[in-house]
Amino acid sequence: MKRTLFTCLLVFFALCCFSQQRIPWAEGRPLTWKNFEPRKDQGFGYRALTFSGIRYNVTTEEGMIEIDIECYFIPSKSWVQKGFEKDYLLHHEQLHFDITELHARKMRKAMAEYEMPIGEFMDRKLAKELEEVYDSIYEEMVAMQTQYDKETDHSLKREAQQKWEERVASSLAQLQEFASSGQ
Repeated sequence: MKRTLFTCLLVFFALCCFSQQRIPWAEGRPLTWKNFEPRKDQGFGYRALTFSGIRYNVTTEEGMIEIDIECYFIPSKSWVQKGFEKDYLLHHEQLHFDITELHARKMRKAMAEYEMPIGEFMDRKLAKELEEVYDSIYEEMVAMQTQYDKETDHSLKREAQQKWEERVASSLAQLQEFASSGQ
């Protein structure tokens, strides 16, 4: 009985979390306010929220381990306060998504060395090491997102916003070879 209940809960969790519509990051395909849920004041002290993330999947193909890394945006968990659908705020939210893509690129670069023959992968037991790489880069991303909001006062400091846009664009360009495919 316990195992059946656990299995049901696991299936429910998977359906709830992984069946969400995801928009992959893609060069030249910026977010629009149509990608956000319009909501009343959320009481958080800011006017919009971007829910973006990074996931990785390890697969095998022709005897090799391949690691797929996706940068995504979830519209149903992203929102904008009604009446605040302003261009400057949308640029701010887009940069949150761009920061996520920057860290997906860092992750692709770090994990590129782990694409290897299955036997070698299994012998070295790298699953834990991959998880540690992911966790480290994810923590770095969260810290950068927090710093970005603090320095720009959630989009209100326009000069700081411009500096962040330039910084992130430069960093993305440096890691262009690790860009999302945007499928």
